[in-house]
Amino acid sequence: MSPVWTVALVALSAFVVDSSQPNLDCSYMGLTKHLKLTSSNDDLSIIRPVVDWHHATNVSVDMLIYGILGVDEMSQTVTTHVWILVGWTNEILTWNVSEFCGIRSLTVPRTMIWNPDLYMLEDSSDSGTLVKGPMVILDYTGEAASFISGKLITVCSLNLRLYPFDIQYCNITFMSLTMDANELRLGLQKEDVIKKQLSSKVLITKGEWELIEMDVLLTTEEGLMNKSQLAYRMTLKRKPMLHIINFIVPLFYLLILDLASFFISHSSGEKLSFKVTVLLSISVLLLILQDMLPSTEDQLPLIASYCIGIFALVGVSLLECMLMCFLCSMDEWCPKKTQKGGNSDQDVHTDEPAVVSEQVDMKMRKQARPSDHDLLAMILQEVKAAEQEVVHTEKTLGFYAKVARVIDVIFFTLYLLAVIIFFVAFYFSWVPTGFFD
Repeated sequence: MSPVWTVALVALSAFVVDSSQPNLDCSYMGLTKHLKLTSSNDDLSIIRPVVDWHHATNVSVDMLIYGILGVDEMSQTVTTHVWILVGWTNEILTWNVSEFCGIRSLTVPRTMIWNPDLYMLEDSSDSGTLVKGPMVILDYTGEAASFISGKLITVCSLNLRLYPFDIQYCNITFMSLTMDANELRLGLQKEDVIKKQLSSKVLITKGEWELIEMDVLLTTEEGLMNKSQLAYRMTLKRKPMLHIINFIVPLFYLLILDLASFFISHSSGEKLSFKVTVLLSISVLLLILQDMLPSTEDQLPLIASYCIGIFALVGVSLLECMLMCFLCSMDEWCPKKTQKGGNSDQDVHTDEPAVVSEQVDMKMRKQARPSDHDLLAMILQEVKAAEQEVVHTEKTLGFYAKVARVIDVIFFTLYLLAVIIFFVAFYFSWVPTGFFD
């Protein structure tokens, strides 16, 4: 073959190869034109993106908790800061990577393509607290993903029976507004164990609550609309130390003070006023508790029973103190007819300590410097005089005063036993096993 024909054959083969390969478009504009996303297309944003309507659209909802902002016991709501990733498959918007210079993903406005109509059953947030990302990430295989983040307020049925040693279980349930389980199925992209570990690592604000567990429940609602549901179940444990210091310990201390008040004499009016002050202090703490807890008639919180129990114990102690004061004053009110004959003897006994004291003073005046023997004798006489005065005082106690003393001793013993049983019973019924682990 001549050189001319060889050159012509090579040029012809190069032209054939060039004509067989189309020109590659490496721009995002070309890809959007290929996907028909350059102008508003209502079909892409309204119609569920499936090739066959029998195919169900699988939607994954992955949620991470960034912070537990607060729990409101009065309104029964939980406030959290969440980050939600919603993913689904769009069977219409796919392309060949080799035709667009290896472009594997594209970011498009949310309003231009179809989005799953998800809502949360327990959501009570105001408008604007949850922010939906304006863009959607679209993969060449049709996988789409969008992001939602912000402050989420959800209603939760709080069981305050063991407050402040309570553990709460709150759900965040996702489901579709219009589509049933045959059209839209909810699921997870990652396992719930991984999300729980991620939430524990990225959790920034905790406050008085700690995230213990986060489980995922996949269910299907039965009824006219057979809808798929995805529920996140959060297990929250309260940190009770602040409530123990501010509320439980002061009540315990007031009850101990009431026990100590039994050592105050009934003759002075300080014992009665002291017990009234303790009772008023407990009443103030009860008013504070009223503002902290909702009025739940079904199950009274144990902390309320704790306050009422201490209030009742101090109240009974106050009534006993009033009874003792009344019995001690009965001897002064009753007539002393039986004591007329013994007035002279009592006068003699009453004057004995004074006579002895005068004799001691006279001896001390006579002897400027008494000897050790005389000094010991004088001290012994003073001790005997004081002993006679005490014995005389005990003998002069009336009948009702003796009865009051016996009743007071018996009541203190029973009162101390009741306080011990009260605290032991409340500890085992109030604090759950392993709560402080």
